[in-house]
Amino acid sequence: MDPGARTWRGQEHGPRGTGRFEHVHTLAVDVEGRNLLLGAHTGLFRSEDGGKSWQKVTLSAAHAHLDVMAIAPDLKDPSIIYVVRRDGGRRDLPKP
Repeated sequence: MDPGARTWRGQEHGPRGTGRFEHVHTLAVDVEGRNLLLGAHTGLFRSEDGGKSWQKVTLSAAHAHLDVMAIAPDLKDPSIIYVVRRDGGRRDLPKP
């Protein structure tokens, strides 16, 4: 996406060593407008450069293999994002 959000370009590859994103389900912008958050079959990812590069968000072992279906930042507390899993469970995760 260009800075003016007028055009979109496809992203052929996910983070280094992960190949392509698999089953992208959701995309969100954090409350501060600095990071893009992407939810996929393979987990939660963050971009700090408008989507040019992506890093997989490292989560605790209990959340290591989330199939992320939805992401919503907490509007009152920018340190929290909400993540909905494929199985319908919701996890309140610290902001990556």
